[in-house]
Amino acid sequence: MKRGFCAIVCIMISISLSGCWSRKEPKTLALVNSSLYDFSDIGDFQVTIEVLNPAALGGINDSGGGKSPNITVISEGGSIPVAIRNASESLERTIFGGHNKVRFFSEKFAETDMISIMDYWTRDHLTDENPLMVVVKGEDPKQVYSCMLGLSDTVGDYLESMSKTQPYTTANSVFVKNLDFIKDYYEEGKQPVAGVVELVECGSKPSNNTATDFRNSQGSQSPQDSSNKEYKIKYEGLAAFKDGKLVGYMEAAETRAYNFVINNVENAAVSISSEDKQTVVTVHNPKAEIKTEINDGQITANVKIKTSMSIVQESGILDISKMDPLKTVEADFDKQMEEEIIATIKKAQTEFHSDIFGFGESVHKQHPEKWKEIKEDWGDYFAGASINVSVESSVDRSGEIKQPFKLED
Repeated sequence: MKRGFCAIVCIMISISLSGCWSRKEPKTLALVNSSLYDFSDIGDFQVTIEVLNPAALGGINDSGGGKSPNITVISEGGSIPVAIRNASESLERTIFGGHNKVRFFSEKFAETDMISIMDYWTRDHLTDENPLMVVVKGEDPKQVYSCMLGLSDTVGDYLESMSKTQPYTTANSVFVKNLDFIKDYYEEGKQPVAGVVELVECGSKPSNNTATDFRNSQGSQSPQDSSNKEYKIKYEGLAAFKDGKLVGYMEAAETRAYNFVINNVENAAVSISSEDKQTVVTVHNPKAEIKTEINDGQITANVKIKTSMSIVQESGILDISKMDPLKTVEADFDKQMEEEIIATIKKAQTEFHSDIFGFGESVHKQHPEKWKEIKEDWGDYFAGASINVSVESSVDRSGEIKQPFKLED
């Protein structure tokens, strides 16, 4: 009896675990590596999809033969889902977005319609919530698929690799995933941001990975830029949003200040200029603490940042082997960063009217009862808030040598 019962249980388990409900053979799928959302000239939704080309990447039964590693398909429709499905008119495989690495947006698209597409991302069970969110500056965002890509074969792989390495060398950009963007959109007291790509003309010879096969939804090859200009991708800064719409950009130093406030800095190089000298330091994992106060309807936020840093270059004659000069470096750094952070917050208050820093989150946590009264008008409260910033740094390393070269001379 026991053996029979165990046999029945095993059979039932094997039946329930025999396979997935919608199995698709990989060879029948067109794997999306990145996508670009824009509007056509007549106002329809336009989607550009970068699809991996297995033949060029060493796929089965094909050695590549110099083919492009990706095929870029442009399609249009009255809605995003329809536009994506229309891309299948020029592809012989089923479009699969589960491995999408990056979602690009034209400025025109980001300024007008992010809400409806967020509904599609979260509703459709085949869309992924992990792609990076990136706004492409300029009037021709599709040019991103003709840029130099360093050591990568596809645009999606290039941005994904950059997201894993750049935060350890600089804090001048942000890498925001789809799910994080959606969370910030729905979070009370915080507005979302996205990464920014700018296409910069360069004079160096492009690598072989810049050749992209463009196709439109009818299957014919789309015209590419005939000017023979060569471009590279510059990933720097951030795109600020309010209520799901693009409202402006932060430049490199401003983005670094933003990352300091939201505790999003692994390592950052900061140049401290004073008269004719320059000291360069590397900042390690700074920690910011925000305390808020509410008095007679006036919001005050006190931002306190502590960090350690190492000196990596001293171009002047400051003897950083001694304590007093090190204190001078720390004081100069503190003053410079305080000014940069205050100016960046002021820009968000006056130009964007968007709390991308999450000061509202701090008010919500620290004053929950008062938050209920002001949350509907938080944009106005944030614009008029008083922000105080203090930075406290300490040098823990002055490098492998003691005195600077100029002082030894």
